[in-house]
Amino acid sequence: MVIASTAIRDVARLVGPPIAIRETPTPPRVLLVDDDEAVLEALQESLSSNGLMVVGQAHDGTEAVFLADALAPDVIVMDLRMPGMSGLLATRLIKAHHAEIQILVLTASPESSLRAAAEEDGVAGYLAKGAGSREIVAAVREAAAISRGRAG
Repeated sequence: MVIASTAIRDVARLVGPPIAIRETPTPPRVLLVDDDEAVLEALQESLSSNGLMVVGQAHDGTEAVFLADALAPDVIVMDLRMPGMSGLLATRLIKAHHAEIQILVLTASPESSLRAAAEEDGVAGYLAKGAGSREIVAAVREAAAISRGRAG
């Protein structure tokens, strides 16, 4: 026994102290969903320039549901009113299969009934399309922290 522990100490002196390996955190992964191409481009630019990773863009709810499955984003920024499948229905479908994905509603619709329905479906936040870049980036970061289990 003494020989084994001596050998371990000798090896430890030769090798040196253990090296701490830190993982570099990956930026939050974001999926953008809006039927307005200009809105998508502005969001893409704003989020990307603030260190967030936009992994995809969808133009309606059907595409959002498909991309949520395929890309597994941390956060989805979703418009509610779109042709085809609405953002509200897409939110319900996504949350039913991916409860960990946080969905932020970004809409021009101030209707309280839509907001109440979105909140019932478990959205992480509700922002007006007139919200500033800082507000949107902060909301996405906060939602990503919840998605990754680091909310605090």
